[in-house]
Amino acid sequence: MWKNKLNKLWNLIEKIWNDINLSIISWFLDWFYEKLEINFLWRVEKNLIPKKWDIYLVNLWINIWSELNKNRPWVIISDSKYNWWNNLLVLPFKTYKWTFNNRILHILVEPDNKNNLSEKSYISVISIRDVSKKRFWTKIWALDLKQIIEIDNILTKILNIKTSLLIK
Repeated sequence: MWKNKLNKLWNLIEKIWNDINLSIISWFLDWFYEKLEINFLWRVEKNLIPKKWDIYLVNLWINIWSELNKNRPWVIISDSKYNWWNNLLVLPFKTYKWTFNNRILHILVEPDNKNNLSEKSYISVISIRDVSKKRFWTKIWALDLKQIIEIDNILTKILNIKTSLLIK
């Protein structure tokens, strides 16, 4: 079985041999190393019980084009009763180098002792993503009720939902 897969890979390499350069090989090896590390070396905490509105540090290295990458905090927005799946719906925290004041799709979170953020960050409500639990590192903190209500209001407007997403 493995022999067939390796032969298939080698045949592909032979076909594209003239188009391969060192930067592509370097990029591929980095990508492949990350995939192996995520799938085999990282272990999801056995006690990992993600809850809606918790914030975890998530590793999203190896992006494609304009996808988000690097380690950053993410807010879990999938309902807690569905979080036994391997993937969770999340919203990213982003920082911007320029003055940014789009309160319609982003929620400002100021740094303080509770959240341990180093600079002003925004929860990007439009950047919803489905992320594997294998990428979750550690829980950082949970959102305040004010921020939860803001996210809930924005999501109900964006998704054109008549009722709130908050759990009673």
